[in-house]
Amino acid sequence: MALFSSKPLVRTGQGSTKLSKDEFKRRWKLRFYDPAFDEMSSEIDRLAEIAWEAYDHSRKSPRTRKAGPEFADPEYELSIEWLDAREQIRAAQDRQQAPGPSRVLLICASPRTDETCPSEMSKTFRIAQCAREVIAATPNFEVDFLDLSNLTAEYVRIIYPCKACVSTAMPLCHWPCSCYPNHALGQVNDWMNELYPRWVSAHGVMIVAPVHWYQAPSTLKLMMDRLVCADGGNPDPTSTHGKTPEEAKALELKGWDYPRHLAGRVFSVIVHGDAEGAGGAATVVRAESKLSLKTLSQFSVLLAVFLSRSFVAAVAQRMGLGIHDLSALQQQGQLFVELHLEVDENLSLRDAHRQATQLEEGIRELRDGPIDVNIHIEPLGRHIATPDTGAGEMKQLSRSVEEFLNSLPAEFDELVNCHDVRTRQVAHHILVSCHCTMKGALPITQIHDVLATLEDRVKERFPQIHRVTIHPEPVEG
Repeated sequence: MALFSSKPLVRTGQGSTKLSKDEFKRRWKLRFYDPAFDEMSSEIDRLAEIAWEAYDHSRKSPRTRKAGPEFADPEYELSIEWLDAREQIRAAQDRQQAPGPSRVLLICASPRTDETCPSEMSKTFRIAQCAREVIAATPNFEVDFLDLSNLTAEYVRIIYPCKACVSTAMPLCHWPCSCYPNHALGQVNDWMNELYPRWVSAHGVMIVAPVHWYQAPSTLKLMMDRLVCADGGNPDPTSTHGKTPEEAKALELKGWDYPRHLAGRVFSVIVHGDAEGAGGAATVVRAESKLSLKTLSQFSVLLAVFLSRSFVAAVAQRMGLGIHDLSALQQQGQLFVELHLEVDENLSLRDAHRQATQLEEGIRELRDGPIDVNIHIEPLGRHIATPDTGAGEMKQLSRSVEEFLNSLPAEFDELVNCHDVRTRQVAHHILVSCHCTMKGALPITQIHDVLATLEDRVKERFPQIHRVTIHPEPVEG
């Protein structure tokens, strides 16, 4: 037998899955198992006959119309439902390209929900909500939130499995997917026809997913498999006259251009796990979606910063410490945290600094990567409002600020020296933070007043600076 053929081969022979009429009706009637339907049994029997006829005659798409001049075969009968989905995608593409805010499709990929078992909100949902708040608060951005737990909790909310038509030939995989709905098999209410336009209208996509048995959850896998048509799918089903494998193979052999229907969008994946498997699950999602994730999008960075603020607040609460004006900024892989620590006004600087050091050590334990912590010590009952933060290294300004502060000990007996000055810029605002060594035996209230004056002096000397935060350190003297 020849191993190769000049003509594409279509291999068949798995056997028939055709049901008998009795078995078909038994399965079809299961949806009416509730005794409340018993009084309608004769009507249900009549409907079962209609359903059997549709099944027996394989009426996959009972409503069609001629394709028209846009398609390779204008006379071919196309499913009206497929044409409607196509129009929704076209409208979504117009929205995506129109002027306006950047749209992020934020996907909560966990199947867990408090609307059905397990009757508890997922960690994934809580993380996704953090991301939702961060993105929504970012100027010129808007969020489209997609919760895949609706597959487990919402009535007839279904994503049917991908049939892998692409393994036969890429042109057999239509964009959007034409495998569903299949009315003959009762495969209706496929959610993907609603989801395709949401992916198309997005400028960025962020997927937040848990780990299920070292893999991506089945809810996410279902959707990602069905998105294969977005990466090379055939936008013209008439070119293969529906699902005709011989025609699709012949088209592919002639040369297929693999159109990328979601090109130009920014993608990000965040995977979390209680123990192990997060890296493997993230790899699965990246492979499924063919996403380039060497660098996470700015939305992932924003989320990391948002979560860092939440974790820092939790550390302070666990230690019984009060904090306010907490800010976090991530730059070049390093996290910068600044906050005001509320201490008893009767404490010495030495004792107050001990509390600040304990808090700083607790914050550093939150992550393995580099983290810069700057704590402003403030007596209870006092509050200094601080403006928005800034980012970016400005070495020359840092040196000038340090020189200026080190010229002030003659005026301020409490001040010994200044060091570790950092200056960053973001959103046209400049933020300065530094450490000042001060006499440790002095009361914290006196130190606080001096720090406030020093911060004001720096801003008077350098009017371009938007905020100054000084961390006091004690020495004997």
